[in-house]
Amino acid sequence: MTAQARYCFRFLPVLIFLKTIRSQYKPRQIKPLQILRLCLNRILIQRKLPCFSKTLIRQPLLIQSLTHRQSKLLTQSRTIAALRESAQRAKSRAPQQVGGCWSERPRARNRFAISQQRRNPISGRCMKGLCSIIAATCCFTSSLCAEEVLFQDDFRGRVGDGWSWVREHREYWRVTEHGLEVRLEPGNLWGPQNNARNLLVRSAPDVTESEIEVSVNVENKPTSQYEQVDLVWYYDDSNMVKLGQELVDGKLCVVMGREENDQTRTAAILPLDSTAVRLRLLVKGNQIRGQFRTPDANNWRDVGECSLPIAKNGRANISLQFYQGSEKVEHWARVTEFSIVKGPFKSD
Repeated sequence: MTAQARYCFRFLPVLIFLKTIRSQYKPRQIKPLQILRLCLNRILIQRKLPCFSKTLIRQPLLIQSLTHRQSKLLTQSRTIAALRESAQRAKSRAPQQVGGCWSERPRARNRFAISQQRRNPISGRCMKGLCSIIAATCCFTSSLCAEEVLFQDDFRGRVGDGWSWVREHREYWRVTEHGLEVRLEPGNLWGPQNNARNLLVRSAPDVTESEIEVSVNVENKPTSQYEQVDLVWYYDDSNMVKLGQELVDGKLCVVMGREENDQTRTAAILPLDSTAVRLRLLVKGNQIRGQFRTPDANNWRDVGECSLPIAKNGRANISLQFYQGSEKVEHWARVTEFSIVKGPFKSD
């Protein structure tokens, strides 16, 4: 899912709510969808998000236009109602001749004034609905503006800019319409061996001030012991924190581990009931947290948390790694929907 689609889905409940209540308002009242567009336009322009002004807002008006229009409609409706009511009163008070005698005419009910009063756009029900809409809009907009997509790659047709290969074996990776597919080969990075091939690497953003989320979809059906596909906060072959799908003692698991100067420590091993999983690393300052989510789950599950290793070069990277495969069995792992997002993030 693209970043634009991801953000648009945050406004979906508001738009559905508007469609539901739209039939309750009469044609001459201010349409709630129009008010929502005006409010959103003001907020998004201030937040410097022009793409959403084009997507969600049809009229490039500011919120002051809403106030002016409300005042204009209210003044017109009250003026017309007052004039009609005065004319009706004068007419009702005028004497009329009945049977040769003059008598006062009974006061008629001013239906037009009542009709105008019902059409008053600033009714209690209208304002209550508008307040709910604006409050919901502000909540969704603040959530929208809290996250910023720094990079994303679906691996459809090609590998995105900024990636590089370490110990590339070109015949053992391919990019298709379904994503990036890499064949699992023998080799290892866990410990001092450091001979795994086809490591895909790119630079990591700064995490000293903001929280960074790195996530990717992984799909594999391992058959060899410790065969794995990992999302890694990577400094070099001897310093990293990995989170991956791995086969451990015949069971499919999510494993998080930390390695510093080739000294390894397993942070957690959790059972996994799906060959497809989305892996997620949350990094801020010197701390890193691993989470995962299967396709049928709504919330993230915590795997573990640890401190980042202290590397000599100090330059952090993000890596996708595929190793501990078998030479006899051909396995192609698939990764899709890689993204780097700047937080902060709400805890699930």
